[in-house]
Amino acid sequence: MRYPIQVSNTGRVDIRSNKRFVYSGRLSAEKNPMVLVEAARKANVEVRFLGEGPMRPQIEAAGYEKCSISGWLSGDQILGELKQARAMVLPSIWYEVNPVAPMEALGLGIPVITSSDATTTEEIIHGETGYVFRSKDVDDLAEKLQLLTNDDHAETLSQNAYDRFW
Repeated sequence: MRYPIQVSNTGRVDIRSNKRFVYSGRLSAEKNPMVLVEAARKANVEVRFLGEGPMRPQIEAAGYEKCSISGWLSGDQILGELKQARAMVLPSIWYEVNPVAPMEALGLGIPVITSSDATTTEEIIHGETGYVFRSKDVDDLAEKLQLLTNDDHAETLSQNAYDRFW
C-alpha cells in the first residue's frame, strides 16, 4: 500500500443507514468548506466537519441546521465518524497532495467526492467509487451529494470503493 493509513480490512461499512456527508481537515479558506455548506443546503443533506480552523465562525454563521462541527479528533475518533458517513467530501481549491483521510474512507467502503483541484481525483473512479466535482461549483457539488442520497446507488459506489481499495 502507498499510504500510511489507519484502516484495516474489518469489512465494508453498511452506508445505507448513514445519511451524513463528512469533511475531515482544517477549516481554512484553501480547503473551501463553505462550498460544502452551501451545496449541502441546496441538496438538503446533513454535513459534519471533522476539524477546526479559522473558518469555523463563518461555517457556524451560515446557519445551516443540518451542519455540525466536531473540532479536532483523534485518529480512532475520525475512523468512528467515517463509519457513520454516507460519503467523504474533499472541497479543496488548492492542489492537495493526496490526503490520507479519503484513502481511509475508501478502505471502509465510503465513497469520496473530491474537488477537481485535488490529486485525490487520481484515486476516484468518477461515478464508480465516488465523484469529482468542478472546483468551487456549488451546483455541481450539490448534484453529486444528491446522487448519493439514493440508497442503491450509494451502496453500489460503496461496494466498488471497498473492492477496488482492497
